[in-house]
Amino acid sequence: MHKTNVLLICALVTLAVVSTLGQDGSQQSRSPLPAQGERVLVVPWRVSGTSGGLLCTVSEYRQSGGEKVTIPTRILTVENQQTSSTIYKLETQDAVISAFPLGDYSSRLLITLAGGSAYHFHVLAYVNGNVKEVLDAASKLEPEIVFDREGHEMILVTQPVIEQGQWSAANGTTDIFGWTGDSYRKIASVAWRDRLTFLTKEGLFGKRKQ
Repeated sequence: MHKTNVLLICALVTLAVVSTLGQDGSQQSRSPLPAQGERVLVVPWRVSGTSGGLLCTVSEYRQSGGEKVTIPTRILTVENQQTSSTIYKLETQDAVISAFPLGDYSSRLLITLAGGSAYHFHVLAYVNGNVKEVLDAASKLEPEIVFDREGHEMILVTQPVIEQGQWSAANGTTDIFGWTGDSYRKIASVAWRDRLTFLTKEGLFGKRKQ
């Protein structure tokens, strides 16, 4: 069996996850957002076609609600630093756990949110001068990122089952998504315990099949 390089994407802020997983994200009447938010995350994203690259920024806006506790609004933007223009924007009340490129250069950007009792994964790609969402998935567990020898990533999203009162991947099902060059393709759904064996047998680890 080929040696695999599996990167588990772990939550970076455990307390943020615990405090937000129970929120239902229901719609609430809200006053306009403050003009200035608190910048909580800044991530450089190096891609071809831009001299300065892209910059992913997350700002948090807290509304004044008197004694009532309000959920902050988070706004994620991607800016083209060469033109100083915003080319992508996402507004959410989910907690932003992490955002990072899946490679050193011209790779996709993985964003992990937490809210509504689950993790939500958004993968962005820079295509023809624009940023577009190429994968949207959710799970009770963090995803796994697997790279082959050619550096192409596959994203493994596992749906666990409850065993003895706890969410467990052991008897769960894993959806495997592979990057095709302009989008992700769902390769297969397999038992969690068989996911790496499946990838090896299909030739997705090591040299690709000719």
